[in-house]
Amino acid sequence: TYGFDVKSIGAFAWVPYVGAAFGSIAGGWYSGKLLAAGNAVGKARKKAITLGSSLMFLGLVSTIFFADTPEKFVAIVAVVLFGFQFSIGNVQTIPSDIFKGSSVGSLAGFGGTVGVFSVIVLNFLVPVITKTSFTPTFVIIALFVPLGVLAIYFFGGNLLPIEEKSR
Repeated sequence: TYGFDVKSIGAFAWVPYVGAAFGSIAGGWYSGKLLAAGNAVGKARKKAITLGSSLMFLGLVSTIFFADTPEKFVAIVAVVLFGFQFSIGNVQTIPSDIFKGSSVGSLAGFGGTVGVFSVIVLNFLVPVITKTSFTPTFVIIALFVPLGVLAIYFFGGNLLPIEEKSR
């Protein structure tokens, strides 16, 4: 439980969200700078996703090896959420980079559905996995981070806009 009691949770619970807020802003700023420097949309998005995911991965691994106090745990989780928001802002922008019109909403909705489904599954699995330790959960999540990045590179291709057919 990383030494948290109810008072500790109340004192520190807001800190990771600040990390997430800064990550959201920084991820958009970073990819915007890459685009302004002349990088292709796909390259800018992939660089931002890779950088944010690297921070997430390192943070998740750090929870296992270095989070031995509540303060360290909260600081590391703030880094993880910074990296997550840095990446996810760019992941969620990809549909509008590639498609136009109602296709953007459909693809974003499909992505959101998959995300919610994974949360539902994890809500059942995490209590079972964490009966003795949170470490297996952080290991599993850490393993999914590079898999997600690889999926973007493998399935995303060049991330070029699809031209609309004229009617």
